[in-house]
Parts: sequence; C-alpha cells; structure tokens
Amino acid sequence: MKKIVSLIAISAVVLAGCSGSGSESKGKTLDVELPLKTTSIAPYETDVPVKIGAAEALFKAGANGKVEKVLVDSYEQKTPTQLDIKLKKDIKFQNGKKVTGEAVKSSLEESIKKSDLVKGSLPIKDINVDGQNITITTKEAYPELVSELASPFSAIYDTEADDINKTPVGTGPYQIKNYKQSQNIKLDRFNDYWQGKPKLDHVNVTYQEDGNARTSDLAS
Repeated sequence: MKKIVSLIAISAVVLAGCSGSGSESKGKTLDVELPLKTTSIAPYETDVPVKIGAAEALFKAGANGKVEKVLVDSYEQKTPTQLDIKLKKDIKFQNGKKVTGEAVKSSLEESIKKSDLVKGSLPIKDINVDGQNITITTKEAYPELVSELASPFSAIYDTEADDINKTPVGTGPYQIKNYKQSQNIKLDRFNDYWQGKPKLDHVNVTYQEDGNARTSDLAS
C-alpha cells in the first residue's frame, strides 16, 4: 500500500517542495515507485516530469477544480480567440536561464509540433511576445484554452537544452539528473526554485512495469 500512497501523494509532496513523511522518505531523499511505462520523459509525451516535480505548466488545476496561476502573474481572455498572459518575473529554468515570453512560446510551439495530443488540445494560430507578455490567438473561439494550458502535457521546458527525451529542463523544484529507460529517474534539489528552496535533497523514482505486480500493488 505504501507504494500506491507514494504514487498518489507525489504531486502534493514533490511539487510543493516538501519533505516526505514516514517510511516513504529516507532522511532528505524521497523514494517513489511509478507503475508506469514510458520510452520518453519529454513533457509533451508524458505527465511524469510534472508528477515528479521537474516541470510546471503555466497554470494548474487546484484542489477545488479551478484553474490556478503558476508561472503566470496575470491573464485575461480579451476575446473568444485571444488570451493575454503576463509571466512572473525572475523565474528560472533549472539551468539558470530566465523564463521569458520567447522561451514559453518556443516550448508551446515545440510541444505542438512534436505531439498530436498537444496539437489537438491547443489549437493555436499564433503566439506573439513582448518581453514577459504573451498574446495567444486561437484558430477559433476557444474559452477552454487556460484549462488546456494547465495540462501537464503543456508543461514549460527549455527547448534549447540537450536531450529533452531523457533530461528535460523545466522550472520545478527538482531537476532530473539521470534517466534510465524502464529503470529509474534520479533528481536533485533545484536550489534556485522560484517558490523557495525545496526541503528534499533528492528524489529517486523507480518503475514497476510488470502488469501482475501492478495488479498486486493495487489489490493490496
């Protein structure tokens, strides 16, 4: 049951940058098992980077189901086809680069290009940028755009970083240091995280791909 608790609790524990509790954590290291299979951890391919605290989207779904701002300072749906966003200042990617309007534009456009899922959920006509201000125009009236931008698959990452499939660079409290397909992901604390220094030093994620083992874990 502890394995399943780890899976359920990871978003609340890791994304908040808090330390684990009980036997789920060892000192300042959180060990988590994900009963998932993925050949890539690029944000547009899987929600894993957001689950493990490595990446964040512009918005997120709150506990009450309402959309909450994350990397966004303010926003306004100016028209049915135009969304204006002002990014927060001084947010950095885990490689030290500033999160600018251009960086967000590049991330969204790359995700749309690489993923049919993202392309379908973000019917964007164009994105215009002026510093930290972003204007997104959709192909048709699309009032649910903000909700779609809260999807983990729309998480923001540095498109210029090396090997996005294995070590995507996002804005979350924990930075991916090593990824071994079908084995594990190792993350270290990102000390310059914009919401404050995370309490955990490391997060170790292991995979459980065996179908019988997953069924046994759920049954327990």
